[in-house]
Amino acid sequence: MKRYFSPSTRDALANAKEEALLTGGTKISIAHLVLGLARSVEEQCGQLLAQKGLDQTFVREHARIGPSIVTTGPLVLSREGEELLKDSAFGAFLHSQRVIQPIHVLLTLLKSPRDPILHEHFLRVGLSYDAALVEFHKMDPTLASSYRGWLATGFFSEVIRVTQLNKLMAWT
Repeated sequence: MKRYFSPSTRDALANAKEEALLTGGTKISIAHLVLGLARSVEEQCGQLLAQKGLDQTFVREHARIGPSIVTTGPLVLSREGEELLKDSAFGAFLHSQRVIQPIHVLLTLLKSPRDPILHEHFLRVGLSYDAALVEFHKMDPTLASSYRGWLATGFFSEVIRVTQLNKLMAWT
């Protein structure tokens, strides 16, 4: 699955691993992924989190398990983190992109919250799925039309398939 990540998403995952080690974690959790995304300030996702005033100290304390860990071994994703990245792949597909960008990970997290404390914090700073999607489309307006166009095409194709409308239209 690694080949489907953009270089900036790979950097965010590396940052998430560092955050996990700093907070004493042996698995990369949702909070670590958020911290990894927030550290990439040159990317849309990091800019959006900074603009909304994400409190990295709060998120870091929420993720804290114990003292920092030093290890050269690999860290694994938590089950929730793995599900988030898999769902982000589908989000990238909906936005007609071949690779997962950091913003897809954030949008997926906001659309289906997996961590209630982080979700509450996002709402407190005014960051919701709809607000993030609007900002995302402002940063790259070409994606808004392709996403809506794909959804409309997919929706009507499914309606025709389910109702077998094509057979009815062929008969007349």
